[in-house]
Amino acid sequence: MPAHLRAVAGAVDVPVNADFEGGHAIEASAWAGGLRAAEESAATGPFGRFDGLPDVDALLAR
Repeated sequence: MPAHLRAVAGAVDVPVNADFEGGHAIEASAWAGGLRAAEESAATGPFGRFDGLPDVDALLAR
């Protein structure tokens, strides 16, 4: 999924939002890796690149 997000986000000049469907993983470590990959794809959404939001590591530390 992150590769598809990167492809779409890189092909358009408007924000791209994607439903990450609970992280697509059962184990917490796999979920965290998928979340980081989605965040790095530049897609917007709850973990998109907006000023003032905590980074993924801060969210996972909670």
